[in-house]
Amino acid sequence: MKAFWHEYPHEDVTKIYDGLPAPLALQLTEPAFSMQHVTFGGWHDGTTWTLRGNTVPMADDLAILTGDPETYRAYAADYFGATIPVDAVAHVLAGKKLDAKLVERITTERTLADLKNDLAAIAY
Repeated sequence: MKAFWHEYPHEDVTKIYDGLPAPLALQLTEPAFSMQHVTFGGWHDGTTWTLRGNTVPMADDLAILTGDPETYRAYAADYFGATIPVDAVAHVLAGKKLDAKLVERITTERTLADLKNDLAAIAY
C-alpha cells in the first residue's frame, strides 16, 4: 500500500518499505506508483499488516465515513469551502429520497435533473 497527501511532508521511502517481503519488492520500481511521493505505506504479508509513515491524513479522511452528519459537514466546509446544512447531510447519509429543494439547499451549481445519471450510476 502507498498513500500520498500533498498537504503533508514526504516520508523516507527506504524507512517505510524496509523489510518489504521479496515477492512485493518489484512494486517499489513500478512506474505507476511514483515512490518519491509517499506520506505513508505498508504491506500485508498474509498474516499481519506493517504500516509506516504519517497515518494522520488517512485517519482524517476515514473519519468522514463514520456516517456522522456533523463530521461530514465539517469536512465539506474545510475541503470544498461549502456550507451545507447538517440536516441536509443527515438526509443524504440516511439514503432518503432527494428532491429539488434539498439539492438546492446543498448546492446551487447543480439541479436534481443534473444529478439524474450520477444518482442512477450509484443506485441512489
